[in-house]
Amino acid sequence: MKNFPFILLITFLIFSCPSKSIFATHLVGGDFKITMTNNGATSSNYDIQLRLYRDDVNGLVNMPSTVTIGIYQIGTNILQTTKVLYLDNNTGTIVPLGDPCFAPNPAVLRVEEGVFNGLTFTVLPNFAMGYYIQYQTCCRNASVTNLNNPNTDGISIFAIIPDPALGQNSSPDFGNYPNDAYFCLNSSNSFIWPVTDPDGDSLVFSLVQPLNDGNGGINGNSSSGGGAYPFYPTCLYAAGYSLNSLGPGTPPFTINSLTGEITGSPAIIGNFVFAVRVEEYRNRVKIGEVRRDVQYAVEANCIVVNPPFISIAADSISINVKDSVCFGLEIGVLDASSNIIDDSEIYIQLSSDNFDLTGSFVQPNIDTLSNGPINTYLSYYNWGNISGDSVFFNLDTINSGVDSGYISITGSGYFRYCWQAPCESFDSTFNILIDSYSKDCSGNNQFQKNVTITVSGPTQADALLYDSIITSQ
Repeated sequence: MKNFPFILLITFLIFSCPSKSIFATHLVGGDFKITMTNNGATSSNYDIQLRLYRDDVNGLVNMPSTVTIGIYQIGTNILQTTKVLYLDNNTGTIVPLGDPCFAPNPAVLRVEEGVFNGLTFTVLPNFAMGYYIQYQTCCRNASVTNLNNPNTDGISIFAIIPDPALGQNSSPDFGNYPNDAYFCLNSSNSFIWPVTDPDGDSLVFSLVQPLNDGNGGINGNSSSGGGAYPFYPTCLYAAGYSLNSLGPGTPPFTINSLTGEITGSPAIIGNFVFAVRVEEYRNRVKIGEVRRDVQYAVEANCIVVNPPFISIAADSISINVKDSVCFGLEIGVLDASSNIIDDSEIYIQLSSDNFDLTGSFVQPNIDTLSNGPINTYLSYYNWGNISGDSVFFNLDTINSGVDSGYISITGSGYFRYCWQAPCESFDSTFNILIDSYSKDCSGNNQFQKNVTITVSGPTQADALLYDSIITSQ
Protein backbone atom coordinates (compact mmCIF):
# COMPACT_ATOMS: atom_id res chain seq x y z
CA MET A 1 0.00 0.00 0.00
CA LYS A 2 1.52 3.27 -0.94
CA ASN A 3 1.06 6.70 0.35
CA PHE A 4 3.52 7.88 -2.02
CA PRO A 5 5.55 10.26 -2.45
CA PHE A 6 9.19 10.17 -2.25
CA ILE A 7 10.88 8.17 -4.61
CA LEU A 8 12.44 5.40 -2.88
CA LEU A 9 14.45 4.33 -5.70
CA ILE A 10 15.58 1.29 -4.09
CA THR A 11 18.40 2.18 -6.18
CA PHE A 12 20.71 0.82 -3.73
CA LEU A 13 23.97 2.60 -3.77
CA ILE A 14 25.20 4.77 -6.55
CA PHE A 15 28.94 4.59 -6.43
CA SER A 16 31.18 7.39 -7.58
CA CYS A 17 34.66 6.99 -6.17
CA PRO A 18 37.16 7.03 -9.02
CA SER A 19 40.04 7.39 -6.56
CA LYS A 20 39.60 3.69 -5.70
CA SER A 21 38.25 2.23 -8.93
CA ILE A 22 36.24 3.24 -11.95
CA PHE A 23 34.31 0.00 -11.36
CA ALA A 24 32.48 1.72 -8.55
CA THR A 25 30.87 4.38 -10.69
CA HIS A 26 28.11 2.23 -12.09
CA LEU A 27 26.81 -0.22 -9.47
CA VAL A 28 23.79 0.74 -7.39
CA GLY A 29 23.42 -2.19 -5.02
CA GLY A 30 22.67 -5.86 -4.58
CA ASP A 31 22.01 -8.72 -2.14
CA PHE A 32 22.81 -12.41 -1.57
CA LYS A 33 20.57 -15.43 -1.98
CA ILE A 34 22.02 -18.64 -0.48
CA THR A 35 20.37 -22.00 -1.17
CA MET A 36 21.40 -25.24 0.56
CA THR A 37 21.14 -27.97 -2.09
CA ASN A 38 22.36 -30.90 0.04
CA ASN A 39 22.76 -31.32 3.81
CA GLY A 40 25.44 -33.86 4.62
CA ALA A 41 26.78 -35.40 7.83
CA THR A 42 30.04 -33.41 7.89
CA SER A 43 29.54 -30.77 5.17
CA SER A 44 26.81 -29.30 2.99
CA ASN A 45 26.49 -27.96 -0.55
CA TYR A 46 25.22 -24.48 -1.40
CA ASP A 47 24.27 -22.49 -4.49
CA ILE A 48 25.22 -18.86 -3.96
CA GLN A 49 23.66 -16.07 -5.99
CA LEU A 50 24.58 -12.40 -5.97
CA ARG A 51 22.23 -9.85 -7.50
CA LEU A 52 23.81 -6.54 -8.49
CA TYR A 53 22.10 -3.43 -9.83
CA ARG A 54 23.68 -0.93 -12.19
CA ASP A 55 22.91 2.69 -13.06
CA ASP A 56 22.26 2.32 -16.79
CA VAL A 57 22.12 6.10 -17.32
CA ASN A 58 25.29 7.28 -15.57
CA GLY A 59 27.33 4.08 -15.41
CA LEU A 60 30.79 4.45 -16.89
CA VAL A 61 31.33 0.74 -17.51
CA ASN A 62 29.13 -2.26 -18.19
CA MET A 63 27.96 -4.85 -15.69
CA PRO A 64 31.00 -6.99 -14.74
CA SER A 65 31.11 -10.44 -16.29
CA THR A 66 32.41 -12.04 -13.06
CA VAL A 67 32.61 -11.19 -9.34
CA THR A 68 34.58 -12.79 -6.51
CA ILE A 69 32.98 -13.26 -3.11
CA GLY A 70 34.52 -14.50 0.15
CA ILE A 71 33.18 -16.76 2.92
CA TYR A 72 34.73 -16.45 6.39
CA GLN A 73 34.48 -18.28 9.72
CA ILE A 74 32.56 -16.37 12.39
CA GLY A 75 34.74 -15.91 15.47
CA THR A 76 38.10 -16.37 13.73
CA ASN A 77 37.55 -14.27 10.54
CA ILE A 78 39.60 -16.92 8.73
CA LEU A 79 38.89 -17.18 5.02
CA GLN A 80 37.07 -20.45 4.39
CA THR A 81 36.83 -20.11 0.62
CA THR A 82 36.42 -17.69 -2.26
CA LYS A 83 34.04 -18.20 -5.12
CA VAL A 84 33.89 -16.72 -8.61
CA LEU A 85 30.34 -16.01 -9.78
CA TYR A 86 29.42 -15.45 -13.43
CA LEU A 87 26.87 -13.09 -14.96
CA ASP A 88 23.90 -15.10 -16.27
CA ASN A 89 23.75 -15.04 -20.09
CA ASN A 90 26.64 -12.57 -19.92
CA THR A 91 24.13 -9.72 -19.85
CA GLY A 92 21.82 -7.88 -17.49
CA THR A 93 18.17 -6.88 -17.84
CA ILE A 94 16.49 -3.49 -17.39
CA VAL A 95 14.15 -3.37 -14.39
CA PRO A 96 10.70 -1.94 -15.26
CA LEU A 97 10.21 0.94 -12.82
CA GLY A 98 6.89 2.69 -12.22
CA ASP A 99 3.28 2.19 -11.19
CA PRO A 100 -0.11 3.63 -12.23
CA CYS A 101 0.68 6.89 -10.43
CA PHE A 102 4.22 7.64 -11.52
CA ALA A 103 6.92 6.32 -13.83
CA PRO A 104 10.48 7.66 -13.51
CA ASN A 105 11.93 9.29 -16.60
CA PRO A 106 14.12 6.58 -18.19
CA ALA A 107 16.53 9.25 -19.33
CA VAL A 108 17.14 10.06 -15.67
CA LEU A 109 16.68 6.70 -13.96
CA ARG A 110 17.17 3.31 -15.56
CA VAL A 111 18.37 0.32 -13.53
CA GLU A 112 19.96 -2.84 -14.91
CA GLU A 113 19.89 -6.07 -12.90
CA GLY A 114 22.72 -8.58 -13.11
CA VAL A 115 22.30 -12.06 -11.63
CA PHE A 116 25.54 -13.90 -10.80
CA ASN A 117 25.80 -17.64 -10.13
CA GLY A 118 28.60 -20.14 -9.69
CA LEU A 119 29.44 -22.89 -12.17
CA THR A 120 29.61 -25.42 -9.34
CA PHE A 121 28.20 -25.66 -5.83
CA THR A 122 30.10 -24.40 -2.78
CA VAL A 123 31.02 -26.92 -0.06
CA LEU A 124 31.09 -25.73 3.55
CA PRO A 125 32.16 -28.06 6.38
CA ASN A 126 30.32 -28.11 9.68
CA PHE A 127 31.56 -25.26 11.87
CA ALA A 128 29.82 -24.48 15.14
CA MET A 129 30.00 -20.68 14.85
CA GLY A 130 28.81 -20.59 11.24
CA TYR A 131 30.04 -18.34 8.44
CA TYR A 132 29.59 -14.89 6.97
CA ILE A 133 29.73 -14.05 3.28
CA GLN A 134 30.79 -10.70 1.83
CA TYR A 135 31.18 -8.85 -1.45
CA GLN A 136 32.48 -5.29 -1.41
CA THR A 137 32.94 -2.33 -3.67
CA CYS A 138 33.42 1.42 -3.47
CA CYS A 139 31.93 4.04 -3.42
CA ARG A 140 28.59 5.57 -2.62
CA ASN A 141 26.92 8.39 -4.49
CA ALA A 142 28.47 11.74 -3.53
CA SER A 143 24.98 13.29 -3.61
CA VAL A 144 23.72 11.15 -0.70
CA THR A 145 22.32 13.51 1.93
CA ASN A 146 22.31 11.53 5.17
CA LEU A 147 25.87 10.12 5.21
CA ASN A 148 28.92 12.01 6.42
CA ASN A 149 31.33 10.88 3.69
CA PRO A 150 29.28 9.27 0.92
CA ASN A 151 31.86 9.78 -1.81
CA THR A 152 34.48 7.74 0.10
CA ASP A 153 32.22 5.25 1.92
CA GLY A 154 32.11 1.81 0.35
CA ILE A 155 29.52 -0.94 0.59
CA SER A 156 29.62 -4.48 1.90
CA ILE A 157 26.90 -6.84 0.72
CA PHE A 158 26.68 -9.22 3.65
CA ALA A 159 24.91 -12.34 4.93
CA ILE A 160 25.34 -14.94 7.68
CA ILE A 161 25.21 -18.70 7.01
CA PRO A 162 24.53 -20.90 10.06
CA ASP A 163 26.48 -24.05 10.92
CA PRO A 164 25.61 -26.65 8.25
CA ALA A 165 25.19 -29.18 11.07
CA LEU A 166 21.98 -27.33 12.00
CA GLY A 167 20.23 -29.12 9.14
CA GLN A 168 18.47 -27.99 5.99
CA ASN A 169 18.56 -24.19 5.76
CA SER A 170 18.56 -21.61 2.98
CA SER A 171 18.68 -17.85 3.46
CA PRO A 172 15.65 -15.54 3.32
CA ASP A 173 15.18 -14.19 -0.20
CA PHE A 174 14.52 -10.49 -0.82
CA GLY A 175 12.76 -11.32 -4.09
CA ASN A 176 12.58 -9.30 -7.28
CA TYR A 177 13.76 -5.73 -7.52
CA PRO A 178 10.76 -3.60 -6.41
CA ASN A 179 9.35 -1.82 -9.47
CA ASP A 180 7.22 0.57 -7.38
CA ALA A 181 9.66 1.33 -4.57
CA TYR A 182 9.67 5.11 -4.61
CA PHE A 183 8.31 7.94 -2.50
CA CYS A 184 7.12 11.48 -3.22
CA LEU A 185 7.73 14.65 -1.29
CA ASN A 186 5.59 15.39 1.81
CA SER A 187 3.39 12.35 1.52
CA SER A 188 3.32 9.08 3.42
CA ASN A 189 4.30 5.81 1.84
CA SER A 190 4.34 2.22 2.97
CA PHE A 191 5.61 -0.83 1.13
CA ILE A 192 6.64 -4.40 1.80
CA TRP A 193 9.42 -6.21 -0.03
CA PRO A 194 8.46 -9.75 -1.08
CA VAL A 195 10.82 -11.46 1.38
CA THR A 196 10.31 -15.20 1.77
CA ASP A 197 12.06 -18.00 3.65
CA PRO A 198 12.03 -21.42 1.95
CA ASP A 199 12.33 -23.27 5.28
CA GLY A 200 9.49 -21.51 7.07
CA ASP A 201 11.76 -19.91 9.67
CA SER A 202 10.53 -16.86 11.59
CA LEU A 203 11.77 -13.57 10.15
CA VAL A 204 12.53 -10.37 12.06
CA PHE A 205 13.03 -7.12 10.16
CA SER A 206 15.01 -4.07 11.28
CA LEU A 207 16.67 -0.95 9.96
CA VAL A 208 20.44 -1.03 10.54
CA GLN A 209 23.41 1.17 9.70
CA PRO A 210 24.80 0.48 6.24
CA LEU A 211 28.16 -1.31 6.13
CA ASN A 212 31.32 0.17 4.68
CA ASP A 213 33.80 -1.96 2.76
CA GLY A 214 36.61 -3.86 4.50
CA ASN A 215 39.69 -1.99 5.65
CA GLY A 216 42.27 -2.16 2.90
CA GLY A 217 40.04 -4.46 0.86
CA ILE A 218 40.25 -4.89 -2.89
CA ASN A 219 37.44 -3.13 -4.66
CA GLY A 220 35.04 -5.43 -6.51
CA ASN A 221 36.25 -8.46 -4.57
CA SER A 222 36.10 -9.38 -0.87
CA SER A 223 38.14 -9.01 2.30
CA SER A 224 37.86 -10.50 5.77
CA GLY A 225 36.13 -8.62 8.53
CA GLY A 226 37.36 -8.13 12.07
CA GLY A 227 36.22 -7.34 15.57
CA ALA A 228 32.67 -7.69 16.82
CA TYR A 229 29.56 -8.40 14.73
CA PRO A 230 28.85 -7.29 12.02
CA PHE A 231 32.62 -7.51 11.38
CA TYR A 232 32.79 -4.52 9.00
CA PRO A 233 32.74 -0.80 9.85
CA THR A 234 29.48 1.06 9.52
CA CYS A 235 29.03 4.25 7.54
CA LEU A 236 28.74 7.43 9.61
CA TYR A 237 25.61 9.54 9.37
CA ALA A 238 25.80 13.24 8.58
CA ALA A 239 25.00 15.76 11.32
CA GLY A 240 21.30 15.64 12.24
CA TYR A 241 20.77 12.11 10.91
CA SER A 242 20.76 8.79 12.73
CA LEU A 243 19.26 5.33 12.59
CA ASN A 244 16.11 6.83 14.15
CA SER A 245 16.16 9.83 11.83
CA LEU A 246 17.16 8.63 8.38
CA GLY A 247 15.56 11.65 6.74
CA PRO A 248 13.43 14.62 7.85
CA GLY A 249 9.70 14.09 7.85
CA THR A 250 6.72 13.07 9.99
CA PRO A 251 6.19 10.25 10.58
CA PRO A 252 9.88 9.21 10.53
CA PHE A 253 11.09 6.15 8.68
CA THR A 254 10.22 2.97 10.54
CA ILE A 255 9.97 -0.73 9.78
CA ASN A 256 7.53 -3.26 11.21
CA SER A 257 9.68 -5.96 12.78
CA LEU A 258 7.16 -8.72 12.02
CA THR A 259 5.90 -7.82 8.54
CA GLY A 260 8.82 -5.82 7.14
CA GLU A 261 6.50 -2.95 6.14
CA ILE A 262 8.52 0.25 5.76
CA THR A 263 6.79 3.61 6.21
CA GLY A 264 7.88 7.23 6.09
CA SER A 265 7.04 10.70 4.85
CA PRO A 266 10.11 12.65 3.66
CA ALA A 267 10.03 16.42 3.91
CA ILE A 268 12.95 17.38 1.66
CA ILE A 269 14.26 16.41 -1.75
CA GLY A 270 17.49 14.44 -1.70
CA ASN A 271 19.15 11.03 -1.82
CA PHE A 272 19.14 8.93 1.35
CA VAL A 273 20.71 5.62 2.33
CA PHE A 274 19.42 2.96 4.74
CA ALA A 275 19.90 -0.78 5.19
CA VAL A 276 17.35 -3.49 5.95
CA ARG A 277 18.37 -6.58 7.92
CA VAL A 278 16.28 -9.76 7.84
CA GLU A 279 17.16 -12.18 10.64
CA GLU A 280 15.89 -15.76 10.56
CA TYR A 281 14.96 -17.57 13.78
CA ARG A 282 14.36 -21.26 14.38
CA ASN A 283 12.97 -22.42 17.73
CA ARG A 284 13.40 -18.82 18.94
CA VAL A 285 17.15 -18.89 18.25
CA LYS A 286 18.74 -16.67 15.59
CA ILE A 287 20.44 -18.78 12.95
CA GLY A 288 21.24 -16.39 10.07
CA GLU A 289 20.60 -13.10 8.31
CA VAL A 290 20.68 -11.27 4.98
CA ARG A 291 20.94 -7.52 4.34
CA ARG A 292 19.97 -5.13 1.61
CA ASP A 293 21.63 -1.72 1.43
CA VAL A 294 19.32 0.86 -0.11
CA GLN A 295 19.44 4.36 -1.54
CA TYR A 296 16.22 6.27 -2.19
CA ALA A 297 15.61 9.60 -3.85
CA VAL A 298 12.86 12.03 -2.90
CA GLU A 299 11.03 13.59 -5.83
CA ALA A 300 8.54 16.47 -5.99
CA ASN A 301 6.67 15.65 -9.20
CA CYS A 302 4.82 12.49 -8.22
CA ILE A 303 1.04 12.25 -8.60
CA VAL A 304 -0.93 12.62 -5.38
CA VAL A 305 -4.70 12.03 -5.56
CA ASN A 306 -7.13 14.10 -3.50
CA PRO A 307 -8.64 12.68 -0.31
CA PRO A 308 -12.26 11.49 -0.44
CA PHE A 309 -15.17 13.87 -0.06
CA ILE A 310 -18.15 13.17 2.22
CA SER A 311 -21.49 14.69 1.32
CA ILE A 312 -24.35 14.55 3.82
CA ALA A 313 -27.72 16.35 3.81
CA ALA A 314 -27.33 17.88 7.28
CA ASP A 315 -24.52 18.17 9.81
CA SER A 316 -27.03 18.63 12.64
CA ILE A 317 -30.15 16.47 13.09
CA SER A 318 -32.96 16.77 15.66
CA ILE A 319 -35.33 13.92 16.53
CA ASN A 320 -37.70 12.86 19.34
CA VAL A 321 -36.91 10.01 21.68
CA LYS A 322 -37.86 6.57 20.27
CA ASP A 323 -37.82 7.99 16.73
CA SER A 324 -35.38 6.67 14.19
CA VAL A 325 -33.13 8.68 11.94
CA CYS A 326 -31.35 7.72 8.73
CA PHE A 327 -28.63 9.84 7.26
CA GLY A 328 -27.25 9.14 3.82
CA LEU A 329 -23.60 9.49 2.93
CA GLU A 330 -22.25 10.15 -0.53
CA ILE A 331 -18.56 9.35 -0.60
CA GLY A 332 -16.21 9.48 -3.57
CA VAL A 333 -12.81 10.64 -4.79
CA LEU A 334 -12.23 13.46 -7.24
CA ASP A 335 -9.34 13.30 -9.67
CA ALA A 336 -6.74 15.84 -8.60
CA SER A 337 -6.42 17.41 -12.05
CA SER A 338 -9.86 17.16 -13.65
CA ASN A 339 -12.34 17.01 -10.74
CA ILE A 340 -13.77 13.82 -12.24
CA ILE A 341 -14.88 11.14 -9.83
CA ASP A 342 -12.47 8.23 -10.21
CA ASP A 343 -12.64 4.52 -9.70
CA SER A 344 -11.44 4.14 -6.13
CA GLU A 345 -11.59 2.14 -2.93
CA ILE A 346 -13.32 3.57 0.14
CA TYR A 347 -13.20 2.74 3.83
CA ILE A 348 -15.92 4.17 6.13
CA GLN A 349 -16.14 4.11 9.90
CA LEU A 350 -18.52 5.88 12.29
CA SER A 351 -17.58 6.41 15.91
CA SER A 352 -18.95 8.20 18.96
CA ASP A 353 -17.73 8.51 22.52
CA ASN A 354 -21.12 9.14 24.12
CA PHE A 355 -23.66 6.67 22.75
CA ASP A 356 -24.11 3.15 21.46
CA LEU A 357 -23.98 3.14 17.67
CA THR A 358 -24.53 -0.58 17.20
CA GLY A 359 -27.06 -1.44 19.90
CA SER A 360 -29.73 0.81 18.37
CA PHE A 361 -28.81 0.23 14.73
CA VAL A 362 -31.80 -0.07 12.37
CA GLN A 363 -31.48 -1.87 9.03
CA PRO A 364 -32.52 0.49 6.18
CA ASN A 365 -35.66 -0.40 4.22
CA ILE A 366 -34.60 -2.40 1.17
CA ASP A 367 -37.91 -1.61 -0.58
CA THR A 368 -36.48 1.72 -1.71
CA LEU A 369 -33.54 0.03 -3.42
CA SER A 370 -34.93 0.32 -6.98
CA ASN A 371 -35.42 4.06 -6.61
CA GLY A 372 -31.90 4.85 -5.49
CA PRO A 373 -28.97 6.16 -7.54
CA ILE A 374 -26.06 4.02 -8.69
CA ASN A 375 -24.24 2.22 -5.86
CA THR A 376 -27.15 2.85 -3.47
CA TYR A 377 -27.32 -0.91 -2.96
CA LEU A 378 -24.29 -0.61 -0.73
CA SER A 379 -26.36 1.18 1.89
CA TYR A 380 -28.62 -1.83 2.45
CA TYR A 381 -25.95 -4.17 3.68
CA ASN A 382 -25.44 -4.42 7.41
CA TRP A 383 -22.77 -2.39 9.04
CA GLY A 384 -20.29 -4.49 10.99
CA ASN A 385 -19.27 -3.51 14.49
CA ILE A 386 -15.93 -3.23 16.25
CA SER A 387 -17.32 -2.10 19.59
CA GLY A 388 -20.44 -0.44 20.95
CA ASP A 389 -19.27 3.05 20.03
CA SER A 390 -17.70 2.36 16.63
CA VAL A 391 -19.11 0.82 13.45
CA PHE A 392 -17.69 0.25 10.00
CA PHE A 393 -19.19 -0.87 6.74
CA ASN A 394 -19.47 -4.65 6.52
CA LEU A 395 -16.50 -5.21 4.26
CA ASP A 396 -16.70 -9.01 4.36
CA THR A 397 -20.17 -8.86 2.78
CA ILE A 398 -19.15 -6.48 0.04
CA ASN A 399 -15.97 -8.34 -0.83
CA SER A 400 -17.44 -11.86 -0.90
CA GLY A 401 -15.80 -12.92 2.31
CA VAL A 402 -12.45 -11.21 1.75
CA ASP A 403 -11.92 -8.36 4.20
CA SER A 404 -9.60 -6.10 2.23
CA GLY A 405 -10.40 -3.12 4.43
CA TYR A 406 -11.87 -1.21 1.48
CA ILE A 407 -14.95 -1.18 -0.75
CA SER A 408 -14.16 -0.76 -4.44
CA ILE A 409 -16.52 1.69 -6.15
CA THR A 410 -16.66 3.61 -9.40
CA GLY A 411 -17.90 7.15 -9.08
CA SER A 412 -19.74 8.08 -5.91
CA GLY A 413 -20.77 5.50 -3.33
CA TYR A 414 -24.03 5.97 -1.43
CA PHE A 415 -24.27 4.62 2.11
CA ARG A 416 -27.03 4.89 4.73
CA TYR A 417 -26.86 4.57 8.49
CA CYS A 418 -30.07 4.35 10.54
CA TRP A 419 -30.35 4.61 14.30
CA GLN A 420 -33.21 4.67 16.79
CA ALA A 421 -32.96 6.88 19.84
CA PRO A 422 -33.38 4.71 22.98
CA CYS A 423 -35.69 5.76 25.84
CA GLU A 424 -32.88 7.00 28.05
CA SER A 425 -31.49 9.30 25.38
CA PHE A 426 -33.98 12.20 25.61
CA ASP A 427 -32.68 15.73 26.10
CA SER A 428 -29.24 14.63 24.94
CA THR A 429 -26.91 15.61 22.11
CA PHE A 430 -24.76 12.94 20.46
CA ASN A 431 -21.73 13.43 18.29
CA ILE A 432 -20.78 11.11 15.45
CA LEU A 433 -17.44 11.19 13.66
CA ILE A 434 -17.50 9.92 10.08
CA ASP A 435 -13.99 8.83 9.21
CA SER A 436 -13.37 8.02 5.54
CA TYR A 437 -10.29 6.90 3.63
CA SER A 438 -9.74 6.39 -0.05
CA LYS A 439 -7.12 3.99 -1.35
CA ASP A 440 -5.52 4.37 -4.73
CA CYS A 441 -2.07 4.42 -6.30
CA SER A 442 -1.13 7.41 -4.14
CA GLY A 443 -1.95 5.59 -0.92
CA ASN A 444 -4.47 6.23 1.85
CA ASN A 445 -6.15 9.64 1.83
CA GLN A 446 -8.28 10.64 4.81
CA PHE A 447 -11.27 12.92 5.28
CA GLN A 448 -13.40 13.35 8.42
CA LYS A 449 -16.82 14.91 9.05
CA ASN A 450 -18.80 15.46 12.26
CA VAL A 451 -22.57 15.01 12.67
CA THR A 452 -24.58 15.90 15.78
CA ILE A 453 -27.92 14.32 16.73
CA THR A 454 -30.08 16.14 19.27
CA VAL A 455 -32.77 14.02 20.95
CA SER A 456 -35.69 15.86 22.55
CA GLY A 457 -38.16 14.54 25.13
CA PRO A 458 -41.16 12.35 24.24
CA THR A 459 -44.13 13.76 22.32
CA GLN A 460 -47.28 14.76 24.27
CA ALA A 461 -49.02 11.58 23.09
CA ASP A 462 -46.10 9.47 24.33
CA ALA A 463 -46.16 11.31 27.65
CA LEU A 464 -49.93 10.76 28.13
CA LEU A 465 -49.52 7.07 27.29
CA TYR A 466 -46.66 6.80 29.78
CA ASP A 467 -48.78 8.51 32.51
CA SER A 468 -51.72 6.18 31.88
CA ILE A 469 -49.50 3.13 32.21
CA ILE A 470 -48.04 4.41 35.50
CA THR A 471 -51.52 5.22 36.88
CA SER A 472 -52.90 1.79 36.07
CA GLN A 473 -50.15 0.00 37.95
